[in-house]
Amino acid sequence: MILNLFFMINLRKIKKNFKKNLTMSIVVFLAIIALFSAFYFFSRKDESKQIYQVLIMPFDQVNSDPIEDRRTSLKFGDVLLTQDEQHTWSATEMVSYLIIKMNLTEEQSQKLTQGIEEKLSDEEIEQEINRYISAIERQSSKEDLERFKEELKQRRELVQIRKYRINMDEFKGFDRNMLISGQPYQDKVYDWSIVEKK
Repeated sequence: MILNLFFMINLRKIKKNFKKNLTMSIVVFLAIIALFSAFYFFSRKDESKQIYQVLIMPFDQVNSDPIEDRRTSLKFGDVLLTQDEQHTWSATEMVSYLIIKMNLTEEQSQKLTQGIEEKLSDEEIEQEINRYISAIERQSSKEDLERFKEELKQRRELVQIRKYRINMDEFKGFDRNMLISGQPYQDKVYDWSIVEKK
């Protein structure tokens, strides 16, 4: 009987604690959702967009050396530069390059002219060190050599002139000779959806 009474009291306490813990869990869960929602809202707000004018290569530049071609030659659809919507282009630019309007964030605008960089390989570092030693024509101190080696390890070199390009399939029928008659796509504003990674 006493044991039964003890069990009933403990069962009531367990039920009360369960309800209290369940309520607390729901409150914490809702607070977490509210924090994530606020963070998402404010982070998206920072990504304000604006209209940019985008200068696009209407043909391929070519270098006979494949490595230099990748590093220095802009290709059909590559973006030369971006400017704000009020920018006035020269007459030469107007007939030489395709110019479109795009609604982009500042980060997206910068990505359009971003290249691909890589660190030097161990072999390239060794070659640079040997050139350094032979160029100074004297024995370099060990500290100078180590400092130069560390600089080389941090150095990044451009291996491809652009990381992104405009998907020119969006402009069916485009021919660069059209530019002589004026810019053909000035009546539409595009967005990031026409950009592709190379």
